[in-house]
Amino acid sequence: MSRFIYFVEAHLVWFVMVVAGVGLLFPASGIMLEFSIGPLLALLMLIISLTFDAYAVRIVFRKPSRQLLALGLVYGPMSIAVWLTGRLFFGSGPLAAGQTLLGTLPTDASSPLLVLMAKGNVALAAVFNAVNTALCQFIVPCLFLWLTGL
Repeated sequence: MSRFIYFVEAHLVWFVMVVAGVGLLFPASGIMLEFSIGPLLALLMLIISLTFDAYAVRIVFRKPSRQLLALGLVYGPMSIAVWLTGRLFFGSGPLAAGQTLLGTLPTDASSPLLVLMAKGNVALAAVFNAVNTALCQFIVPCLFLWLTGL
């Protein structure tokens, strides 16, 4: 498992470039694989969760201030910065609203993988990802409405 992680870590940029190139040249290949996106993301989360133990998760839950700080940073300065740059570059049109929506969306399923590759606290990233995914359905609409008035 660690050999595979090191291989992916060493060649990730090339892998991403090749996959993006194939997707641009042959968009039908992505449409054919659409059904597998959910299971592949679930598999990614399972593999990442196998890299830490229950003790690491227990430590994360004992210090909820880290979770609250991360939530505040994701939804606070990030959303406001994206809203400001959207207004600066696109005015008040639909592109600015779209950029604001993207800025208020939470992190994705690949963030624990990136944390693993950076040798960070994977348990914290995985728990934050789960908490963020559960709360985003309540936070994002309110934040988007507040920032854009739409």
